[in-house]
Amino acid sequence: TTAEDGIEAMRTRAATTRSSVVEFAEKSPHIEIKNTFWLTNAVVITADTDEVSMADLAQLENVEKIHEDYVVDAEPPTPSTPMQATTTDGTQTGEAAVGTQSQQDQYTAGIEAINATGVIEQGYHGQGVRLAVIDSGVQPDHPDISISDENWACFINCTIDGPHDRNGHGTHVSATATGADDNSAGLHLGVAPQATLLHAKAINSSNRFTYTSLVESMEW
Repeated sequence: TTAEDGIEAMRTRAATTRSSVVEFAEKSPHIEIKNTFWLTNAVVITADTDEVSMADLAQLENVEKIHEDYVVDAEPPTPSTPMQATTTDGTQTGEAAVGTQSQQDQYTAGIEAINATGVIEQGYHGQGVRLAVIDSGVQPDHPDISISDENWACFINCTIDGPHDRNGHGTHVSATATGADDNSAGLHLGVAPQATLLHAKAINSSNRFTYTSLVESMEW
């Protein structure tokens, strides 16, 4: 079974099992369906609870649980420390890295931390890969990040058109994932600099995300 077959099976099952909820909502002027998900098999609604009985909704066929749209506080970003780079001979350099790519390979601490240096040195730079990040967004004018509008989606606090990041964490993660390796500091910033970056904004500037923003991002 291919991945596409599996996704189609999940879509079909979700469409079939949610039909009782959809029919119930369509008959009531006090319920609005905001979204439907196949990944977690859920229906997102807004309802006037003074007019709609949640007990009646809970009794519908295939309804297992009713809950509010969770709001989750993510861990706040850790304050940045001066950028460290490690050369292939193990020597650490400070924020202003010396040397160039033609002289020796240099890596940021993030690349070292996940032990990606060996893969990079074997020539695996993400060629032909589409790499998706779900986070707080991405700053499109970052000198070491490249992202096109069609590879961007926003699912929370979408008050700005196109890629943006009012938090900073998503830009940091995106750079660790696909940051350029031909920057002025002579550093390998990203694990897969030749991969195509996709980014879904699910976290807002206050480090909060919701159940719906996360699932929407994952389905996208």
